[in-house]
Amino acid sequence: MILQINSDINTRLQHWSTITKESPQDFINNILSEALDDWEDYQDALRICAEVDAGRMKTYTLAEVEQHLDDLDN
Repeated sequence: MILQINSDINTRLQHWSTITKESPQDFINNILSEALDDWEDYQDALRICAEVDAGRMKTYTLAEVEQHLDDLDN
């Protein structure tokens, strides 16, 4: 894959690279990985909300979870 970025972003990226001593490629790969992780988390959240809305997944209050954890400790 070839990525083309505009000159303003390239200038900023080169400045960042000079200051941090990290390669622009590493920066781009890390940022894209984080963005894709966020997108996948969002997709999971949408799926879970659909399951809850359809009644196929139960939710629990914080008090219920705390009680369950207390019961496990005893």
